[in-house]
Amino acid sequence: MSQFPPGPYGTPTAPGYPAGPGAGPGYGAAVTSPDGAWMWNGAGWVPTGQVAPPGVYQPPRISALLATALLLLSGATGLFLAGATVHRYLFAGSVLDGSARGSIVDQGNAADNLVGAALGTMVLLALLTSIAFLTWVFVSVRNNPALGGRSLRFSPGAAVAWWFCPVANYVLPFLALRETWTVSARADGGRDGGAPGLLIAWWVAWLVTLGTFILTLVAGSRDQSLEQLRTHDIFLALFGVSWAVASFLGAALVRSLTARQAARAAALAPGGRAPG
Repeated sequence: MSQFPPGPYGTPTAPGYPAGPGAGPGYGAAVTSPDGAWMWNGAGWVPTGQVAPPGVYQPPRISALLATALLLLSGATGLFLAGATVHRYLFAGSVLDGSARGSIVDQGNAADNLVGAALGTMVLLALLTSIAFLTWVFVSVRNNPALGGRSLRFSPGAAVAWWFCPVANYVLPFLALRETWTVSARADGGRDGGAPGLLIAWWVAWLVTLGTFILTLVAGSRDQSLEQLRTHDIFLALFGVSWAVASFLGAALVRSLTARQAARAAALAPGGRAPG
């Protein structure tokens, strides 16, 4: 059995350094938690009176607020696109079965214009939302060391850059956010643990959105008859719905992870709870 007190996370602390304040008799260096807020006195954890984490926690309040608002707007635009596309799908069906009334050309142009307006709005919001969301990702990942994270796999720059790398962007951005979630959730700032259901649901919705987008491009890449237009509109409507779901889940993820980081930072502040 080791003569040294257990570290904050159950691992023995080796001697070899001059004893510091609070070190128990017979021990080497004082055992402190990674955040510097707690010290082992031989019998229990006591506050050190100061916190010296590697880095400074910076609440991503503004980027989180912007990302949340824009994600919600993007989700609403996705539903608008789905509705406009269903309207055009039904109109094309009425033309095919002969039940259409009035000016077919005018109604067709109006249906096309509605879908075009929805797509244009979605593209603009997607650009703004991407900037706000990736800014939030950068700030959140940058907080990991300040929140006690150690042996981290992803830097803030890498967490953003992986979004733009083909193939890798199907996995690595998810892993970067899972690491950030785990750091904010664990008392010891470690990496272990599975991904939360919200993060998994958002990522699956995002992958489905990418899949429906590709199918939409393929279905609309040739001259279309009305039957082919209806097939294209099925994929486009599914794309709009999946975009909305991914956007709404993304907004919930931003709010949840931001709140978890704030709670973790509060726990590490002087007067917070002891490790373990």
